[in-house]
Amino acid sequence: MPSLFTHADILCIYGFCNGNARDSRREYPRRFSNRRTSNKSEFSAKYRRLSEHGTVHTVQSAGRVEVNHEDTEQVLERFEADPTLSVRKVANDLGILQWKVWCTMRRMSLHPCHYTSVQHQCEQDLPQRLQFYRFLLDTDIEDELFLKRILWTDES
Repeated sequence: MPSLFTHADILCIYGFCNGNARDSRREYPRRFSNRRTSNKSEFSAKYRRLSEHGTVHTVQSAGRVEVNHEDTEQVLERFEADPTLSVRKVANDLGILQWKVWCTMRRMSLHPCHYTSVQHQCEQDLPQRLQFYRFLLDTDIEDELFLKRILWTDES
């Protein structure tokens, strides 16, 4: 493991070369011929680690967050009771983060409900719908590409 002086020298050279890792890679052996030459990515990596974490050493991640089974049960109970609830509402009510609600739902292969109001269909709408369907079928017979040019979505 390099000493703190070595790390400091690497960062000084990186700064001297205006943050250019390739130039830093060339300059470092000129000034410190007795040291092992770093590869060019080491210069920018050390600078990034120092900027983000306050240390030049590699930071170990805390690992995966443990699942709180009590929160999981509460989230599932809330969505079973009312499937139209939003993720934000459940998270606020339970005092947990939204991403935890999302992760819980994803683990259980659930999806939040996106309520979309639909206009009521009346009996008198039937002739107009039939006319529209016939138009689509007739036009599709005349022009095979007609229906392929329509962008079909399930959104209102």
